[in-house]
Amino acid sequence: MKTMIYYLDQLASLCKQEPIQTKVVFVPSLQVGYHITTALASTGQPWANLHLTTPIDWVRQSTVPQVQAEGWTPLLPNYDLFFIAALVEETLEKEQATYFSNTTARADLARAFLGTFQELRLAGVRPEDIGDGEAAKIRELSMCYRAYVEYLQTQKYYDDAYLFARAIDDLS
Repeated sequence: MKTMIYYLDQLASLCKQEPIQTKVVFVPSLQVGYHITTALASTGQPWANLHLTTPIDWVRQSTVPQVQAEGWTPLLPNYDLFFIAALVEETLEKEQATYFSNTTARADLARAFLGTFQELRLAGVRPEDIGDGEAAKIRELSMCYRAYVEYLQTQKYYDDAYLFARAIDDLS
């Protein structure tokens, strides 16, 4: 018998123990999952009902139908670039911001804020977690982040961060 790689041995063993049960295994990419199933098949190992998927694909598959039934719309890639600049500008003016008020490259600032907001959301950081702080920079960033999240909620746009949060809520 040919010696297999440890993780392939583990998956083959799981598939033998649970031949008809659905088995979901998270992989870093769908391409990695494809290579794993190919390796199992090429060694003659059973892999029936083995579902290799990424966490975001699993979340999309299990959560999106419910979210869309509730009236939420997907935030399409780069769509937030269309409204982030105006949202940041409006928020900074409304709050009489001082730290970012002299910034001449507002489009670059909005793009930088957007990248930061997306990372914060994926990390599960809520606007209230940032706080208002003493530093004007943090306070203004927090205000703009809060406005961004409120805009998404008001318009009922969902992104991957929203889907992850919903999936975690659904677990409990």
